[in-house]
Amino acid sequence: MAQSFSPIEGYFVAGHLTWVDIYGFHMFTRLEEGHSGVLDAFPRLRAIVDNVAQRPRVRTWLSTRVKREQALGNYIDWLL
Repeated sequence: MAQSFSPIEGYFVAGHLTWVDIYGFHMFTRLEEGHSGVLDAFPRLRAIVDNVAQRPRVRTWLSTRVKREQALGNYIDWLL
């Protein structure tokens, strides 16, 4: 799998932000909510998550997502 990563650290493919990076960011941040430190053994995945998280619009979205979910409760609870 490592050969399929972009040669530029912080991206899955193409060396710039793509939907793959955003989707991976979303999935891995959700995974970390339940399993803290799960990406510690995977530095390239950690770099992608950190890179996407630093984008100003993503930071804004995260802050509103957190507030919205605190008001509504965890969306996983709705599925159970």
